[in-house]
Amino acid sequence: MIVDSQNWLFYPDDEIAHKLDGAVRFHLTYEGRLLASGNRSHVENKHHIRRIFHRQLKQLWEFDPRLDYEPVIQGYSLEPASPPPTRRVQEAERRAAFYPSIEDYKFVPLLAEEDDGACVLQVLILRADRSKNLISAGDIDGRVKTLLDALRMPQNKGEIGILPPSGDEKPFFVLLRDDKLIEGLSVEMGNLLQ
Repeated sequence: MIVDSQNWLFYPDDEIAHKLDGAVRFHLTYEGRLLASGNRSHVENKHHIRRIFHRQLKQLWEFDPRLDYEPVIQGYSLEPASPPPTRRVQEAERRAAFYPSIEDYKFVPLLAEEDDGACVLQVLILRADRSKNLISAGDIDGRVKTLLDALRMPQNKGEIGILPPSGDEKPFFVLLRDDKLIEGLSVEMGNLLQ
């Protein structure tokens, strides 16, 4: 994920991934501004990042067989002229019904409960500036907090802003129901050579 000319990648730690049978490893990328939470919430920035992640998590959901669940869907009705939705779309819609909606947003967290598995994140930040003092180059902990907020399901309308969901954001995929599900986090920084 390139942020302020920085590269961010997320994936489970190797040691934990080997311990978890059927662990799902993947990378999420983002290019754009990553504002530090600090004293301001930066709702628009967080939701913009959340939208970028939604598209990637939706692809992961649609194509990774390790996320395959057998849905039990009853009473699903379609307009006669509508093509039937795929089983994966039906499962996503069924899952979204279990979580609170906010405005027109219906969320599908890929990891919703502790029993679903462990979530371990590794973040790689590659900065384009050549500052040797990476800590003074910005509020790293505030930026990471913004990033973690973008990975989880919003808790209320104030975390979304005023933008309604677009057509491909129904339902809206997020990585986590709550950031309390993150069991491990590491952040590495370096220079982006481009």
